[in-house]
Amino acid sequence: MDAEAGPTEIAIIADRTADPRFLAADLVAQAEHGPLAACLLITADPALAKRTEAELRPQVASARHRDTVQAALAGQSACVLVDDIEAALAVSDAWAPEHLEIQAQDAAGLAMRVRNAGAVFVGPYAPVSLGDYLAGSNHVLPTGGTARHTAGLSVLAFMRGIHMVECSGAALAAAAPHIDALGAAEDLAAHVAAVRIRVPHGQDVTSGARPATAGADAQQRPAAGPPIRPDLAGRAPYGAPQLDVPVRLNTNENPYPPPPALVQEITHAVTAAAGALNRYPDRDALSLRGDLAAYLGHGLTARQVWPANGSNEIIQQLLQVFGGAGRAALGFEPSYAMHPLIARATGTRWIRGAREADFGLDADRTVRAVREHQPDLVFLTSPNNPTGTALPLAVIEAVCETAPGMVVVDEAYAEFAREGAGTALALLPRYPRLVVTRTMSKAFALAGARVGYLAADPAVIDALLLVRLPYHLSAQTQVTARAALAHSAELLATVAHLRAERDSLVGWLRGTGLAAADSDANFVLFGEFGDSHTVWQGLLDRGVLVRETGPPGWLRVSIGTPAEMAAFRAALTDVLANAQGGADR
Repeated sequence: MDAEAGPTEIAIIADRTADPRFLAADLVAQAEHGPLAACLLITADPALAKRTEAELRPQVASARHRDTVQAALAGQSACVLVDDIEAALAVSDAWAPEHLEIQAQDAAGLAMRVRNAGAVFVGPYAPVSLGDYLAGSNHVLPTGGTARHTAGLSVLAFMRGIHMVECSGAALAAAAPHIDALGAAEDLAAHVAAVRIRVPHGQDVTSGARPATAGADAQQRPAAGPPIRPDLAGRAPYGAPQLDVPVRLNTNENPYPPPPALVQEITHAVTAAAGALNRYPDRDALSLRGDLAAYLGHGLTARQVWPANGSNEIIQQLLQVFGGAGRAALGFEPSYAMHPLIARATGTRWIRGAREADFGLDADRTVRAVREHQPDLVFLTSPNNPTGTALPLAVIEAVCETAPGMVVVDEAYAEFAREGAGTALALLPRYPRLVVTRTMSKAFALAGARVGYLAADPAVIDALLLVRLPYHLSAQTQVTARAALAHSAELLATVAHLRAERDSLVGWLRGTGLAAADSDANFVLFGEFGDSHTVWQGLLDRGVLVRETGPPGWLRVSIGTPAEMAAFRAALTDVLANAQGGADR
């Protein structure tokens, strides 16, 4: 029986989170099949493309079938640079590859959106070699674009399907010895290498390097390392670099420390609380909730406010109650990276919506996304991190009118917004499923105390009590936050200075020929660079730490003191001058 299968194909959709070593290994593994093999890397990150090209050189040079690999990569192979992940999916669907690897954030979510492919390999630990030998995807898959209308050869050939392969690092490590043997038998060394570059011999990726143990006893024992949930295995934890450098402008902290009078009051309050540390704190933090309600205004009461250890714990509680297995949350990226991370940690499926070219949200498109996906939660951020974009209240209203579940508006940077920007707090009386989250880490200069909070209908707060840990907010945290709220006018006086410094920086960046996003926060997103990592490293080499985040080609800088911003300007000027000098040479 003839099948619609010709020379082999691979397409890899990758973003800046992908490992270029893995990408190069997978391209070489497919190329060793023959000179007509077609290998495509699809990415929106030019820097990743360059790093992958650099990784290809030594891997091709050392390949067992080097001449075949070189012929394939020089033939029907290419790197396709696209604007964003949506365009990457469109390119892949148009080509309809035999094998599609997705090595990007939310790879599983992206895989569910693939329309045309023979088989899909999901995440960094699911190389095509795994499917060739052990994972069970069909080995006779449609090529030449025929995946648009047919599937792999089987008794189900008259039904069209897409094979998906997802694997954790631990599972790939367990399968690797079998792939070693099968790949050696076929004399396809690059297939084996594509696995072993991920899980070297004797290494368990869930617990670091660990020698393999021989003998019957070892075969009877379970695999070394803790039994991490499969959907979490192989993932990297969240965290901005904490480096000891002269100028730290990467975590959006308020650069001005608490004033001496507040430090003294906090000291007295914590000392007083220490005398009763043998007792649990106020479980419901009623006094703090009253102070927070008074600060927010809008007629709110203590029954409508809930505090926790940072706004991330607030978000986690919301997803624990309203998300979870079988439920989904929708967010519009680029946005706060913790939203999808906490969603996954709570078993909530994350759906990625898109922003406009100016990083804003169009009301009609946003509403269409809500109607299409019917999520249990919608996350909106205003001002948005990492772009600084404020969201018009009309967009929030439109979403509240449409969403079938909860609408969470993250206002962590609300105090830095321009006058007249508005706040979703004003909409709470009309929408009982609306939640507004805030933090004391930014404008209140209280990042070290870890205090976040939300405002919502009392019924929402009653629901959160189902998942809050008992006595979750320490006595010291509660009295520290109350002392800061008592000094709110003094603390918020720094906000005007930071706004002015922000707006000045935006003008300066644009004056240098760079792009800078309009910001209503205490940071600025700037670019666009062909290799943003090189610029980031150049700034770090000059003692200035900024954040690698946001769309490919962009960086984010927090607003610091005038001296810190002067140091940033000088360092960036030098980095750009050196880059230009290198280009001229």
